[in-house]
Order: sequence, then structure tokens, then C-alpha cells
Amino acid sequence: MFRQFKKIKSKKLDFNNAVILNSFNKFSKYVSFSHKINNRWENQYLDFAYVREVNYIFRQACHLSRDLIKNPLIVPNKGLGFDRDEFWFNIAKPGESTGWHDHKKGSILSGVYYLKVPQNSGNICFRIKQDKKWYFYETESRENMLLLFDSKLEHSVRKNLSNQKRVSIAFNLYKLPISSFSNGGNYSKEKFYL
Repeated sequence: MFRQFKKIKSKKLDFNNAVILNSFNKFSKYVSFSHKINNRWENQYLDFAYVREVNYIFRQACHLSRDLIKNPLIVPNKGLGFDRDEFWFNIAKPGESTGWHDHKKGSILSGVYYLKVPQNSGNICFRIKQDKKWYFYETESRENMLLLFDSKLEHSVRKNLSNQKRVSIAFNLYKLPISSFSNGGNYSKEKFYL
């Protein structure tokens, strides 16, 4: 297996996802959107103040990250005093998918936590190109699963073949001090979505 695929780690969390889902629905009028790809809002942002419960997930991700890189990492967010949050919600309706992309330069690991995963709603896939050939790795998306991976590793999510929405939280983890985080945080879909 390729070294990059070895930098994928998962853990099932004992967490009541309804708490975050209820907060997201309750404060949905405050959600902002980044950009559309294939007529789907790729990232949906809700300020940390409305979903403070995500802090438990981030603490677990930081703990799990030590198993991968042996250094402490953080998920920047307003609750820690940063000027913006480095997490977002991904909501895939039936028939929707997420195209191939990687994450921000400067982040060490990226993560996803699955809040709602109906059966057949799409697995996450990873790929690496070596010697002009693509190699793929796929893992099943499951509720309460926390998944961490190298931020430079290209990934996508298969089409949601269920009749319900799939909901997850994605985020990036950084080493301190974070110099690249203050240099503008907007994604460029040209760079990050292939």
C-alpha cells in the first residue's frame, strides 16, 4: 500500500449526532455558502457560536492525529480565538456527489466526521498518481465515523444513491504556529476541485 494511503485513520465516536444536526437546522438561516459545483453547494458554513458541540469532534481528531504524525495539531475556529472557522458542512442530496479535490496548502491533515449516512449514500474515495497510473482506495462512510487523512491526498465522494441527504462535517488540522492560516482562507475551486 502506498505511504499516503497509510496516512488514513478512522475511529468510531460515541456521540449523539442529533445535537449538531438540530443546531444546524435551528440556525440554518445563518449558514453561508462557498461555491457551487455541478449545481451543488460544495461547502456550507455555520459559525462556531451556533454549533459549539463540534468541539468534541475536533478534540477527538486532534487526539487521533497524534497517531498519524506524532505532533499536536489543532482545528482553527473562533472558539479558539481565530478570526474564522476551518470547518464546514457537506450536505449531499440524492443524486449528488463530490468531485476530486485536495485541501489547503499549509494544513497537515484533513478530516471528515459523518453525522448522517443513509445506506448507499456514497463512500469516500482516495487516489494517488504514480508513474502515470492512478491508484485508488475506498472506505465506507458510516455514521459516527471520524476519518483523518493527509491534506494533499486527493479524494472524492461517490454519488448519493439513497433517497435521503448525507451530512458530514469536514475540517483541516494545522501545526502551531499557523503562518499560512492568516494569509487568506478562501478556497480556489480551480486549485482544489479537479
